[in-house]
Amino acid sequence: MSEKLVCGDKKHAGGKMVRVCVVIGEKGVLDAFVTGDFFVEPDEAYEKLEEELRRVLVKTSDPERLREALSRALESSNAKLHGVEVEDFIEAAKRALEAGS
Repeated sequence: MSEKLVCGDKKHAGGKMVRVCVVIGEKGVLDAFVTGDFFVEPDEAYEKLEEELRRVLVKTSDPERLREALSRALESSNAKLHGVEVEDFIEAAKRALEAGS
């Protein structure tokens, strides 16, 4: 099996969108990244969110572990999400993983 890129989207009730894309190989998730039209302050927190998402998805797709990791990333960065919530990232990740199976 070769590597493939799959994405999942989640549009928040307020109109902003989160897209989570994952690279899937023979042994599962190899990489993950986030795009969308939401805002995170400070800007550096965006990278922290993406790092935590990648770290957790490589090991598991458990929504509770994702929630804990993303919440931890936001807290450690004193970050604020604008237009989306942590649950939107989790749903987008779930949709990406479903598209990859």
